[in-house]
Amino acid sequence: MKDTPKFVVGVIGIIKKDDNILLMRRALTKSTNPGKWESVAGKVEFEEHPNEALRREVKEESGLNVSIDERPLAVSQTIRGSEPMILVYYLCNYVSGDVTLSKEHDAYEWATLQEFKALCSFNELIEIVDSIFKFND
Repeated sequence: MKDTPKFVVGVIGIIKKDDNILLMRRALTKSTNPGKWESVAGKVEFEEHPNEALRREVKEESGLNVSIDERPLAVSQTIRGSEPMILVYYLCNYVSGDVTLSKEHDAYEWATLQEFKALCSFNELIEIVDSIFKFND
């Protein structure tokens, strides 16, 4: 019998404020994807609901308060480092607060769609963000 793979579940929050999307640059000290621009993301802890994990990650990494659309935008499978992961993407709408960086990131931008496409290093994330803007036109 084949071994069943064990997956880590990750959540990604695409935070929208008016016509801009929050981009955060991973700190150069990070072992995974240093210096790459991304959205807020993190792992779901044991017995934690994905929406609560995302709310926690958004607060820890950006300091912002957001509302989360509970319907995932997309789900994908990847390898991060050596861990197989299931990624669940959610749209988050900015509610309040100022961006406060954690040790995970060293810079941020509220980016237009074109700026997001130019800075972001992850094609799947770019496609999902692009679909948000196409859907809302």
